[in-house]
Amino acid sequence: MAVLRAREPGLPRPVRTWGCPWTPALLVLLAGWMVVHSVAERPAASLAGLATLGAGLVLHRALGRAR
Repeated sequence: MAVLRAREPGLPRPVRTWGCPWTPALLVLLAGWMVVHSVAERPAASLAGLATLGAGLVLHRALGRAR
């Protein structure tokens, strides 16, 4: 989003975000902090969640190619 705004400043924007680019940046920072905190506090549960996401991605790609 920020890259597109920098590369194409004259492009029409159908959706506006309050506080852009600071609000989305804050969201990314908070989400990243939550991931780091989760891994630090409960590494086994975090790895299990990561394995579940990875398995879902593999299945998604495999089933997507089958179509």
